[in-house]
Amino acid sequence: MTDRYLFRGKRINGGKWVIGHLAIWYDGRSEIWGYENNNELYRFIIDPATIGQCSGLRDKNGKMIYESDIVDIHECGRIPVVFKSGCFGGEQCDMGFAPFLDSIWGCGGEIIGNIYDNPELLSEGAE
Repeated sequence: MTDRYLFRGKRINGGKWVIGHLAIWYDGRSEIWGYENNNELYRFIIDPATIGQCSGLRDKNGKMIYESDIVDIHECGRIPVVFKSGCFGGEQCDMGFAPFLDSIWGCGGEIIGNIYDNPELLSEGAE
């Protein structure tokens, strides 16, 4: 199974980030399901506003990139990762939305936070 089918969300109880498979129930409840190190199934109710899909790409340090991460790209500054028009990308420089390709991470893209825990990073990176 590919990493692209993984999702991330913040637990309702405790606010900890969890990664796994997404389930959205008829009553509106959102859950992330996965396995602990000892192969025990876990299931956590998450805040639906924080759900983000894995892009399948990694930053320069090998860390998996998720929707809502803030990536610092040397030539373009700090960019929040979004899923739009069927692909992952961001508002790059003055070009508007541009999809991310594997080659962009050769520019030294690095995850520095996310829009939920670190919104100030976007304003600090603005010129």
